[in-house]
Amino acid sequence: MLRVLSREIPHIVGDLSPRTLLIGNAPPAANIRGNSRQQTLRHLPPEPDVHEHAEICCVVSGKCMVRMGAQWIEAYQGDVCVFPPRTEHRDIYVSRADPYSILWIPIDSERIGGHLAKYSRSAGFNVVFHISCEAAVSSPRLARDLLRAIAKDVRRSDSILRLKACVLELCWLLFNRCLQIDAASHSNWGDKIIGEVMAYIRAHYPEGLSLPQIAGHVHLSSSYLSSLFRKHSGQTMSSYLNSLRMKKAEELLLASRLSVKQIAAQTGFRSAPYFSRCFRRLHGTAPARFREFHA
Repeated sequence: MLRVLSREIPHIVGDLSPRTLLIGNAPPAANIRGNSRQQTLRHLPPEPDVHEHAEICCVVSGKCMVRMGAQWIEAYQGDVCVFPPRTEHRDIYVSRADPYSILWIPIDSERIGGHLAKYSRSAGFNVVFHISCEAAVSSPRLARDLLRAIAKDVRRSDSILRLKACVLELCWLLFNRCLQIDAASHSNWGDKIIGEVMAYIRAHYPEGLSLPQIAGHVHLSSSYLSSLFRKHSGQTMSSYLNSLRMKKAEELLLASRLSVKQIAAQTGFRSAPYFSRCFRRLHGTAPARFREFHA
């Protein structure tokens, strides 16, 4: 991460120009080389991430496909992508054999930082390093400056200069933060993030939670959070979420007189028939019969 922050990113930012800048909410013609880069994915595209905070990503190595609103654009090493708040976005490989690395910089008023993510065919999607400088005195001011820089016409020369200055300052903050922490602290970060995700799921499981919604809460993409969650917990987020919902449903079946339809709604299942199918798959019997047998 130190090398990325001290060498690769300053080089990418120093060379930033309208030709290497891609804007998430712009029409295809507005992105230089956008029409030639725009592609139709041959593989099934993943569900996009969309959240209230803005993000910037820098392609550190390789090439990848980046979803920018309604379009998928091929992004190369040295490209910088800007995503204003509530812009659909996602990264994925061009082909499974093409590795790449990408630095994501989430920006909001509460926290500012970055995570270096990599994809390879052998390892899949992984967060290599994550760093946050939310405790720094200048972080709220820097976050505001970055949001102002991407809120206007980013392609104007003065806006590009302002964006360069902000990203370079952020790199300096993150670099100094990296020097203050050790490898053990970074390892603990993964456990902390998964703990935060589990707490969020426990608090919101009755709602129609989606993977992008959960990922947005911790400022990670869905692909990387899925990989991180499986690595640290040994199960998928969907399995963890469904197990929580099913456990609560069992409690309500035995301790209340709510109907199966009401229990399905209160535990976050999208319909009573879907809840019944999931319940039967787990217990070998319908919810109503389960209640009768254990009453």
